Amino acid sequence: MIAKWLKGCLSRFRESHLMLDDVFRRRSASKKEGPTLTDGEFYSCFNYNKVALKDLKDVYRDRDFESAADELIRYYRTKRHLSVKLCLEPAFKKRIKAFSPSQRKLIRIADMICAHNIIMPTGHSAEFGTFINWHSDFCGKNWMYLHISDLLKSIHDRTLAKQYDIKTLPISLEFNKHHHFVVLARAFALTLDEKYTQEFTIQLEDWIQRNPVNFGISWIDPMTVAQRLISWIFALAIFLELSSYLQGEHLQKIMKMMLLHGAYLTNCLTDKNQRSSSSIAAASALYMAASFFPEFECAERWKNKAVRMLETESSAEFLPDGVYKKRSMGMQVLLTEFLMLPLICDKLFGISSSPAILSIVERSLEFLMYAQAPSGLSVNFGDSPATHVWYFSNVQNEDYRNLLCIGAYIFNRGDMKFLAGKISEDFLWFFKTQGEKKYEEIVPNAPVNISQAFVDSGYFAFRNSWNQDATYCLFYGNPKKPVPFIDKGLNIICPHRDLLSFALFVRGEPFIIETGSYKGVKKIGTADPADYFSKTSAHNSLIVDGKEQSIAKNIKSSRKFMHLLKTRWFFSEEFDYVMSCNFGFEDLKGVLVHKREILYLKEKKWTLIKDSLEGSEEFNVANLFHLAPELDISLRGDYGCLIHARREYIRLNMYYPGPFECRPSRGKINPISGWHAKDFSRLEPCHKIEYTSKVKLPAQIYTWISWARNEYRIPPKDVLEEAFITASQIRGIKEGEVQFEVPAAK
Repeated sequence: MIAKWLKGCLSRFRESHLMLDDVFRRRSASKKEGPTLTDGEFYSCFNYNKVALKDLKDVYRDRDFESAADELIRYYRTKRHLSVKLCLEPAFKKRIKAFSPSQRKLIRIADMICAHNIIMPTGHSAEFGTFINWHSDFCGKNWMYLHISDLLKSIHDRTLAKQYDIKTLPISLEFNKHHHFVVLARAFALTLDEKYTQEFTIQLEDWIQRNPVNFGISWIDPMTVAQRLISWIFALAIFLELSSYLQGEHLQKIMKMMLLHGAYLTNCLTDKNQRSSSSIAAASALYMAASFFPEFECAERWKNKAVRMLETESSAEFLPDGVYKKRSMGMQVLLTEFLMLPLICDKLFGISSSPAILSIVERSLEFLMYAQAPSGLSVNFGDSPATHVWYFSNVQNEDYRNLLCIGAYIFNRGDMKFLAGKISEDFLWFFKTQGEKKYEEIVPNAPVNISQAFVDSGYFAFRNSWNQDATYCLFYGNPKKPVPFIDKGLNIICPHRDLLSFALFVRGEPFIIETGSYKGVKKIGTADPADYFSKTSAHNSLIVDGKEQSIAKNIKSSRKFMHLLKTRWFFSEEFDYVMSCNFGFEDLKGVLVHKREILYLKEKKWTLIKDSLEGSEEFNVANLFHLAPELDISLRGDYGCLIHARREYIRLNMYYPGPFECRPSRGKINPISGWHAKDFSRLEPCHKIEYTSKVKLPAQIYTWISWARNEYRIPPKDVLEEAFITASQIRGIKEGEVQFEVPAAK
């Protein structure tokens, strides 16, 4: 007895001096096995200074870990702040069931998950048998089971690419984020069917057994680890409140692994080689874990470190105008969600949030307000990771109104509520009917500015109203400072060469569209469509001699054109005007600077485009327009277009210096041309119109787009020239001019 007592005292003494993060780093040094925690080490990670943990402390001191597990789950089931304590409230269930089509789909998907038929939010799916293959590459193979250092080395030296299709890696990572656990939890909250709890427990324990820390594909990406921890916390909060199936031994295993997830992410935050986006994800997940589990001894340390990291990295990742610095709309939304998560936690638990994080999130949401088209969906420029931090509703990937809804509640903004429309489903899951009552008190109002310039990033949004039948244009100009292309990483984010592209909606209907970003595995013929969507030929810009756009490729030889490299804009009640430039084209023989001006004449119902090409050579120039798939196109003899939508129509005419040709295409396979990526995962043919001509520089190319009724004559070129001269000379309040900061030529 004395020997056993002394052994227990010695173990408690050693465990009381245990620092989780230090232990994780020491045990991570081994490539033979991953870091683990004994039962004693796990229970030593709690802060027993809290009075509520007295009973847990007593059984831990007695080294009775079976009783400790029972006490652990009893404590969390009776603790008020961990779980969403209103899931059983009749008013909440009634409101959630108001989304009945969404709920029917939710139950159907949850039943498929129980049958091991997993449908991921990205649209990819897999049918597993009795056991789920967590290491599948979704192409019939398994990823190598190695230590993450060896796996990362294989990826970077392209060894892995010789054996696997590396483009399926994001699918495997998305699968291991365990968003489907939240689907099971939501289905259980609505039905109280314990089969969902049982499936959650079985799958999670199986994953823990087959994926030790630092081994396998599921541990190579910190962002994946962060999103997995977030999914676990969301799901566990619901199951802990409502389920009687979940036992103490289950909770003990899950929380052990959650602590190791936290230690892994803490270790990532000390790695200076980590990308800022991964650091933001890791810090957000740590903050959430510390907020939901303040009993952990490391909780306060995690939270303080997370706040410092979020403040530092978010200011580095977002420009002063609130736009993600690499101008990928998908990454803009993803990082905004990560930054909003601590704000949601603070709102739930009544804690003051960091002013720096609040400021960045508010500016980011303001940009998303102006990126929202009259249809309610957003125009997605740039590549996208095609993932979200949470999935509490079945909305399209291009629909960000749920973020505006949450933002309206956090910031008490009537303009965000105005654009968000009806309350979102995930808002109800977060804040319940109590939050809905406060949300209803916010008075909606249209944003003060109809048009807005985001100078640092180069985005310009202009429209004639905030109504659903508004005419709207989003222009993708050059940023104030040069931004390097996004380097490919584990999420396979690829740059889009789409400077000076634009999207146009007329009376609420899409006409000229941004073709999007594709994250599926389906090929068009033998070609990879993801590469197609990243090219200039897939956007509404110019192609010169068949060359792709580049950044600062021929700047050294074009110093005499430096005065052109600037952005200028002017907004008024009568018209909106913007001008920006493209630095050059990839491997182009000769010097060329492309300046594009867009003029929106509101009363005339015209949009005019002027493409000025400066240089001294002769080039083959192609002007590209991509039109919505549902439109009907009629070509006239002069190559003008009459484009019909469901309710409206537009007329489009080109003015070249000399003869030109028109080449329409739709869903072309070889070579790929005329495709649209719907919701990141579905391909559909769209109309593409390509005007080509051999042009001697300098030259100007004009485009006339009109939706005025009873207008039968095409205006002469002189009318367009005069309109641009007038617009360029006007000065007013809502205007500005920015000179580009050009990097030194290599």
